[in-house]
Amino acid sequence: MRTLALLLAACELLVAGQRHRILFNRIGAAETGLFVADADGRNERPLLPSTGLDYNASFSPDGRWIVFTSERNGSSDLYRVRSDGSGIERLTDDPAYDDQAAFSPDGKTLAFVSTRGGGTAGIWLLDVATRKARSLTSGAGGNFRPSWSPDGKWVAFSSDRDTPLRRAKGRWEQLHLINIYIIRPDGTGLRRLTATGNCAGGPKWSRDSRRVVFYEISAEDTWNARAGGALPVSQQELGETGASQIVSIDIESGARVEHTQGPGVKVSPQYLAGGLIGFLVKSGGDQGIRYTDGGKGPANVRNPAWSPEGKQVVYHRILSPRRNRMTPAFSPDPEFELVLSEVFPAFDRAGGRLVVSSRGESRDIADAGLEMMNPDGSGRRWVYHEKGKAVMSPEWSPQGDWIAFGLGTFFLGPSHPAQVAMVHPDGAGFRLLTSPPNNNGFPSWSPDGKRIVYRTSSENERGLRILNLEDGKSSVLTTEYDNFPVWSPRG
Repeated sequence: MRTLALLLAACELLVAGQRHRILFNRIGAAETGLFVADADGRNERPLLPSTGLDYNASFSPDGRWIVFTSERNGSSDLYRVRSDGSGIERLTDDPAYDDQAAFSPDGKTLAFVSTRGGGTAGIWLLDVATRKARSLTSGAGGNFRPSWSPDGKWVAFSSDRDTPLRRAKGRWEQLHLINIYIIRPDGTGLRRLTATGNCAGGPKWSRDSRRVVFYEISAEDTWNARAGGALPVSQQELGETGASQIVSIDIESGARVEHTQGPGVKVSPQYLAGGLIGFLVKSGGDQGIRYTDGGKGPANVRNPAWSPEGKQVVYHRILSPRRNRMTPAFSPDPEFELVLSEVFPAFDRAGGRLVVSSRGESRDIADAGLEMMNPDGSGRRWVYHEKGKAVMSPEWSPQGDWIAFGLGTFFLGPSHPAQVAMVHPDGAGFRLLTSPPNNNGFPSWSPDGKRIVYRTSSENERGLRILNLEDGKSSVLTTEYDNFPVWSPRG
């Protein structure tokens, strides 16, 4: 499942007489396609020819239409197509990010997620006939995964409003905690259904509009669930990616029922006929579409949604594992050219050399090395590569004679600390600049090239440190959960 794009790193190359170029990387597939199959996985067929990124599809109440998100024309917008793959129509055309659409019971209105109106993810309503949209939710926080009750009286959604910022134990990363809310289509009656403290998402309604089903995962396990694809392959295969359960709640009494148990990140639940619930085991456990009666559906899918009678299921699938290597992307601003690159792109001061954190052909992020290339992506060559230790956040020295970077398995926490290292652009002179037990990374050079500021983190110590390269000693700059330091050009 892919929601809002996550920009991991960005840097700008200014070329006289040309557009400003911004390189960025996002977590997400390079190519996805939509498929329709019987609920048990038989008779699978592509819904549409692949054009890049089509995802997050769902059926209309009469089963005649499928609405989905696509980036086929640049920005992510909403489209609909008949369930046989004919008659595709574009429903939104806005520079904002539109996604996760759900039909009203009469099929005349869509509830969807959009960043229009301020840049924060909110729930909007779209009149399908007129294409006019209006905001449904307001206030601080992001809102996701709307679902319309069959009686048309409520829209359920997940939101991180009213949730405190919390950090994973022993880590600097934030936990993303969300709850389930309901609201009337006129914007009144906002009510929270789940208690703050864990993560509850992906709500869908029972056919009598009395219960909402969703996935629920503990606060601490949200990190493992999100980082599952970033963990070394050995850990992914062991299922060490957290566990969630499928839960339903009565909207009047608050009575809860847990419908699943055991390992695996379970998401995308939906009520089917006779109280049966379909859902997806996304990682860990026995992966694929599963049913609460023990039945199975297709595997290797994302964000399944069932037809009204429950006999068919639509989903998207990753079609290409290829990396984004200098791929042009949609830009809403004519002055800027956006280009998808690999992770943590960094230009030298002259703009003639580019380094990235690259996995090459490996599917294991722990194998990411330091790769150099020309600004257009040509002339690729390894600068440093050590299997099992990921290179992160490389930074050029002001003179262009050194590259500093983090080295290690950052995402495994205090027991696997990363360190700051440096190397010449030709691969010579490698040296570690910091040592355990702290997890150190994200270096930035002083303008004279004599010092480096970096982030440190451990169970007992945190903050920013300044390393003097002449004597190898570090001094304390801050002592809080601070990260991603950048030294100003004038020091």
